[in-house]
Amino acid sequence: MPDLILFDINMPRGNGQNLCGAIRLFFDGPLIVISALKTERDKVLAFDVGADDYLVKPFGMQELLARIRVLLRRFGRKPANIVETPDLCINLEARLVTVRGRRVNLGPKEFEVFKVLVLARGKPVSSQNLLRVVWGQNRKNAESVRTVVHELRRKIELQSSKPIYISTESRVGYRFILPE
Repeated sequence: MPDLILFDINMPRGNGQNLCGAIRLFFDGPLIVISALKTERDKVLAFDVGADDYLVKPFGMQELLARIRVLLRRFGRKPANIVETPDLCINLEARLVTVRGRRVNLGPKEFEVFKVLVLARGKPVSSQNLLRVVWGQNRKNAESVRTVVHELRRKIELQSSKPIYISTESRVGYRFILPE
């Protein structure tokens, strides 16, 4: 189930108000409608069929992000870019990582590798994919990835020799795991 749904009510086929009402049948989270329609009647209709917010185009990205944060707070949901466990807090947008309440300073490559692993949440990421995404065009070798993962474990894991967050998948790559 998504944390939030954002959609344009002006649809090439179909009726955006009908879609909004249909979404409400299965989704009780925040729903933001964007539209070029700016009359009060259009806005009221969207609210009446289930929208929580209505944003008229054109709009600024910062305003949209602020409205998303407000609705996620109001609905008691954490943004997807914040991951927390009892010992670890990762804020991908602010580029902040804390372990047991203390900030951990990650280098640029360390943070980018960690970000890719966190966003994949539970899915294995190959060294080749990490090389392509973080370094670009496979300019480095797999040893670069191993070195960065080693440093990440040293900084993030409670015991780097017994990692619980970043596991190595033999012949596959690495996986970020949220302990239960």
